[in-house]
Amino acid sequence: MIHVDAIAYKSKYNNVFTGTRITMTLIVLVVSILVDFWALYFVNLAVAFATIFILTRIRVITLAKLMMVPVVFTGITALMIAFDITQSMSPERIFFALSVFLRSVSSFALVFSLSLTIPMNRIIDWMVMLHMPSAFVQLFGLSYRMLFVIIEESVDMILSQQLRYGFIKPKTAFLSVVQMASMLFIRILSRMDEMESAMRIRFYHDIRS
Repeated sequence: MIHVDAIAYKSKYNNVFTGTRITMTLIVLVVSILVDFWALYFVNLAVAFATIFILTRIRVITLAKLMMVPVVFTGITALMIAFDITQSMSPERIFFALSVFLRSVSSFALVFSLSLTIPMNRIIDWMVMLHMPSAFVQLFGLSYRMLFVIIEESVDMILSQQLRYGFIKPKTAFLSVVQMASMLFIRILSRMDEMESAMRIRFYHDIRS
């Protein structure tokens, strides 16, 4: 997440037609979700990857690493749909599974083309320009900030467990993950209280401040 945000801020075109790009991306995303048309999925993939490579100069290996998790997760889901043991396999099911896979991957590619080329503060400015409810905009910004808190706490806890050989055996790894999950929840609540106190001290009113 931090890497994605850094790429967006380094892009030379992060302030060029941001409102138009966000609006068009969201429209195409909604259409691609509602319409089952394979050619549209391939066009979305081509446009999304071309936008990313032209506007960010990102390396192919970096984009592949970013796309790996959603592609693998979507692929597993598509395989479960195609080879459902409770139903007989048929060409229709395989076709439907491929359609779900392509639709999901193209949607992820569109989202990445947006998040890799436009910083979050520009997206928040766009939401304010559309006169979206102030509470919604502020919750959106705070949720985004909390992602960095979660990532920071998770990285620290994983590093701590690795230094104590918490993942040396499967049983030890399972116990470590359970402990980390509970501790992560507690530490996130604590960080949220700290952030709220800091915001109150600064007389916080605007998410962009």
